[in-house]
Amino acid sequence: MSALLNDAMLAGFVLTAPPGPLRTADAAPAPVRTLATPEMAAAPAAPAATPPESTPMSPLLVRDDVWRGRTRMRGARGEPTGHPALDALLPDGGWPRGALSEILHARDGVGELQLVLPTLAALTRRGERVAWVAPPYEPCAVALAQRGVVLERLVVLRPSGQQEALWAIEQCLRSGAVGAVLAWPG
Repeated sequence: MSALLNDAMLAGFVLTAPPGPLRTADAAPAPVRTLATPEMAAAPAAPAATPPESTPMSPLLVRDDVWRGRTRMRGARGEPTGHPALDALLPDGGWPRGALSEILHARDGVGELQLVLPTLAALTRRGERVAWVAPPYEPCAVALAQRGVVLERLVVLRPSGQQEALWAIEQCLRSGAVGAVLAWPG
């Protein structure tokens, strides 16, 4: 995970999946398409593939946390953003759980936190912790409380350097003890 975050060097918002059994999909995954090369065209035709229902990978293909390219599992439900128009546009109907969501903005202080504050408030009201790793500015406790964030559930980590920030992000994500991680790793 550290290498991935180190390579990305991007700020993100990650929601961890809730504990418990994983949901199964209503529909089979989309078929995989391959592009033919001249070498493949000269080769004899391969026997028909076994239907996905009978392959050893079948249990994996119905899990919500297995990414299969551009396809999405039906029934996967994201964490509501608190903004109905945004929920309608996101593939999972909210912030995807157990995934990285990047918020790109031209400069700091243009309202970028407004996108995530309703979700952070909902998570902390449910008793989940939210970790902020290496925020560029000191969070305003009064403003967060006014927006419904339960301050006792908010953890602000100030690592001394980039490697420590990446380590802290990884540990928060691995622990399963937080509902969301906001990170500014670089």
